[in-house]
Amino acid sequence: MALAKTANAATWLCEAFIGSAAQSCMYNACKVYWAVVVAGPELQNRGWIRAPVKVEGVDVSAETHYEVKAVAHGLAWVQLKPVTGRKHQLRQHCAFNLNSPVLGDRRYGRTTESLPAKMLPRVKKLMAPSSNKHMIHLHAHELTLTICGGQPVRAVAPIPRHMKVVFDSMAWRVPEG
Repeated sequence: MALAKTANAATWLCEAFIGSAAQSCMYNACKVYWAVVVAGPELQNRGWIRAPVKVEGVDVSAETHYEVKAVAHGLAWVQLKPVTGRKHQLRQHCAFNLNSPVLGDRRYGRTTESLPAKMLPRVKKLMAPSSNKHMIHLHAHELTLTICGGQPVRAVAPIPRHMKVVFDSMAWRVPEG
């Protein structure tokens, strides 16, 4: 979460998060997300997704860079860096462009329908270790803000507990800091 003290700062933050100010050499906002996805057969190690997403029924341009960090048991840990900041952009890009829906995403993923039958019990257990709720496995991991060529300000959030359970189960090692 980023908060602004002034109206000008709030305007810049809004523009940075939707992508327009991020293109400027004076301002930069870099967002890094981590997702656990059901790995589709076409999932490449890294790439760019330049495809429109639906926002309130209208196609809008969107761009995301992705990199697969690890794969195990039909799931993949993917790092996502949105260039634009559209509503549900990452979820739609994973589901529709990578054919690898975010685990627990009931809107775009229909995750359990896309899994091999033998994986279903294991994944259902991982999705909700302490309850019957399906929790989405998408995490805003890092935000770096740079203003007017100054020193970047970087904030990193630890992965949430429900995702840590999956990471531990898959033996995926989370880097420090």
